[in-house]
Amino acid sequence: FVANALSLSTGGFVDNFYLDPATHEESARSGYPVCVDCPHFTATFYYTVIGVLDSVMMVVGSTIFRTYMRDWTYHSALSLSVILSFGTSLLDVVQFKRWNVGLGIPDWVFMVGKS
Repeated sequence: FVANALSLSTGGFVDNFYLDPATHEESARSGYPVCVDCPHFTATFYYTVIGVLDSVMMVVGSTIFRTYMRDWTYHSALSLSVILSFGTSLLDVVQFKRWNVGLGIPDWVFMVGKS
C-alpha cells in the first residue's frame, strides 16, 4: 500500500503528452490539437525502444538485487525499492514541466535515461 501511495501515477495522459502530433496536418488527421512543447516521439520509439529498455533495466535491477541485496532484510529491500520508485516517478514531473529541455537534455536522451 505504502509503495503505491508514494508512487506518482501519471496513467492515461502520458501517452498523449509523448505521442502528440508534431504538425498541424497530423493534428487535423487525428482530431487532437498540436502541443507545441511536447516531445513528439514516434510510436515505434515510445512503445518499442523504451519498452525494450525498460525490460532490460528490470533484468539489471533483478541481478543487482540478487547479487548485492540477497542478505538484506525484507523491510530494508522494500524501503529502498519504495524510495527509488518515488524518486524515478519524480523524473516524469521534470519532463512534463520541460525542465530537461531547459537544462539542454533532449527528450529522447532523458527518456532513455529514465529507463
